[in-house]
Amino acid sequence: PAPSLQHGSREMPLLMGGLFNHRRSCAARIFSTAPVALSLASFGFEWYSYNLVLLPWTWQLLEDREIQRSSLNEGRLISFAGAVAFNSFWMLALWSFLRCAFTDPGYLPEVWHLMKPPFGTEMSLAESTARCWKPGQVTYCRDCGLRPERSHHCSVCRVCVLRMDHHCPWVGNCVGLRNHKFFLQLACYGAAACAAYVAAALPRLQDILHIALPASRSQAQDGGCSQNAFIVTFGSALAASFAVALGGLFASSAAQAAQNRTSIEYRYPGISPYNLGFVRNLEQILGPRGTSWLVPVTPELPDGFSFPNKLGDEQGWHSGGLA
Repeated sequence: PAPSLQHGSREMPLLMGGLFNHRRSCAARIFSTAPVALSLASFGFEWYSYNLVLLPWTWQLLEDREIQRSSLNEGRLISFAGAVAFNSFWMLALWSFLRCAFTDPGYLPEVWHLMKPPFGTEMSLAESTARCWKPGQVTYCRDCGLRPERSHHCSVCRVCVLRMDHHCPWVGNCVGLRNHKFFLQLACYGAAACAAYVAAALPRLQDILHIALPASRSQAQDGGCSQNAFIVTFGSALAASFAVALGGLFASSAAQAAQNRTSIEYRYPGISPYNLGFVRNLEQILGPRGTSWLVPVTPELPDGFSFPNKLGDEQGWHSGGLA
């Protein structure tokens, strides 16, 4: 049977022990490092290939073609604007990546197990273990014990996470209440940076084809141009694939956030009882509406122990629950 909600029950000391099970084994940490390292390597390669290969190559080609001075200045201005756009999005994407990777996603805190009434009067213990909506109800985890509504256990991190969305191996961390904002920004700014890369590389497509398929030996390019063409081609293919993948990821994640659903809850039947409208839904992830929505800084969020819902439980958003 599920344990009682009463604070100070005999089960409570056993529940606290599960709080420290989130420490991963050495093998798990080593295994989870590979995708993160690959992500960081992709960040580094895209920056290198754009700023140290594509951009100088573009300026050199503009000068070699001996076009009119006005056209040369226009071409440089366009390439400079593209470089500003790419590097701005790239920096925001990397910032978001690091915040998502190194921010506590909302591991179940010890204070949850030490809470006194009105813990027992405000919430009830869910009788069913089925995956469905349980607004205002505490659920039970075999490893961590009692946990707040919308919390779920991560088998990789070995702990329950507040308002858990999923575990992302590419950032080596869970995506939960505390870092969901950074995950959305990572997908958005990452897709934008990759799109900016592809847009800057498209005008060089003709030059790349000319180098790869010269009409004669006399038109064959030297090794430096061939190397540039290879790096830009590989970088463009990588950026295009990331733009599509991250763009699709952002679209689906933003749609779920707008409905106040997580990736886990997306499979739940019926309408989300936590759907309070577009702006209020996003405020539970991004914090109060403002310019901070655009920057990966720590937002003001609810405590994650309970959430307001359309069933009349407006007390779920604790007046003292901002962190």
